[in-house]
Amino acid sequence: MPRLAVRIFPVGRLDSESEGALLFTNDGELAHRLLHPRFKIKKIYEVKVAGFFEEKALEKLEKGVFIEGRKTAQAKAKIIYHHKDASLLHLEIYEGRKHEVRKIFYALGFEVKKLRRLSFGGITIKGLRRGFWRYLKPEEVKRLQRQTELFS
Repeated sequence: MPRLAVRIFPVGRLDSESEGALLFTNDGELAHRLLHPRFKIKKIYEVKVAGFFEEKALEKLEKGVFIEGRKTAQAKAKIIYHHKDASLLHLEIYEGRKHEVRKIFYALGFEVKKLRRLSFGGITIKGLRRGFWRYLKPEEVKRLQRQTELFS
């Protein structure tokens, strides 16, 4: 990343075993709001788990599971494929607790083999190669500001 004239902050995080969309901003208030559960900013993940992920587990996931004594918010999920050895899902969540996705699947009895955030607040990784970055377009910044009620 080139040296920038302003200080930037990461919006959330990805653990060292995950990859995908990660936003950076020089607007601390926007960063705070993007992470606050009140604003329900959508994050979409591609999750590969070990084993056969059944519809019954999908229903539990969507209703919310208990992790660390608290129930997760409802989520949306779609099974892309499932085989006896591995399953691939798309998961849409609106929270962002630390290691939440991995913990959700662990609570359901599944080990996450690969985790990739495809989208954060509608900003996708489409067209970006791994390890590359881009500036947001002005309309993307405005959309994030609207989602977080910074202005309408």
